[in-house]
Amino acid sequence: MTSPHERRIRPGWESQVPRTAAEFATRWQESSERKALLAQLAAYDQDHPREERLQHFSASHKAERSKAQRLKSPYTIPYLRQVQLCLWRSWKRLVADPGFTIAQLLFNLVMGFVLGSMFYKLRDDTSSLYYRGGLIFFAMLFNAFASELEVS
Repeated sequence: MTSPHERRIRPGWESQVPRTAAEFATRWQESSERKALLAQLAAYDQDHPREERLQHFSASHKAERSKAQRLKSPYTIPYLRQVQLCLWRSWKRLVADPGFTIAQLLFNLVMGFVLGSMFYKLRDDTSSLYYRGGLIFFAMLFNAFASELEVS
């Protein structure tokens, strides 16, 4: 908006449109929209005092926090409990839809055989170092992109 190369001014409005970032800031500070926004913010702060909101947030955070969790920790449950919940969720997903997990395991097995077979007949000297590095990179990249299938 403040770049003169990207801004398109409607014909007839050339004298009314701000030219620099400082002019845009001045125009915003003098606008009725800013005054209305500041009035809304002041009304909200008056209806909901900061100390009251902070106390309410602290009380709700304290109620949600596990008794095993440290007092100064921002998390509500300890690390081991988070791992347990992730494993439980994975197990539930596996039980609910085993086809995806089985297909992923079979696909990884086939790709393992394909990538493993590419190591055959490579020389044991440094002339094959580039190819070995490329295969290892592809294997790692393949697994990194395979995790994207879980997003759906």
